Amino acid sequence: MPLHKLTLSVNLLAASLMLSVAAQGETWSCSYFDKVKGHPMPVSFIRNGGNFDVPVFKAAFRIIYESATVIHLHKPPSTKKAPLYSVALFKDTKRFAMAHTKDTNLEPEVRSWVGGCIID
Repeated sequence: MPLHKLTLSVNLLAASLMLSVAAQGETWSCSYFDKVKGHPMPVSFIRNGGNFDVPVFKAAFRIIYESATVIHLHKPPSTKKAPLYSVALFKDTKRFAMAHTKDTNLEPEVRSWVGGCIID
């Protein structure tokens, strides 16, 4: 194999590896306006294989659906009183919507947040 073809092959392999690493390291840095606190609040979603880690909750949210336009995340309750979370990350508008229920033993109270994101 001539040297220029070998160099091209190595460059293509390196480029494809870099693209796959970038997809696994995807981070959504988002914020929403907290009406109770009266100011913007940050939240980040960090892709980790089939999950997104959410450091502010010290939890992993499972990817339950992903398409070219949206990623749906879910975190089931860990106890009967722990919240149930659902998140949608909208790729085309770079926004997120998150909802959770409080105390699954009672009539669920649903809270929700919507905000913009920067994707790294």
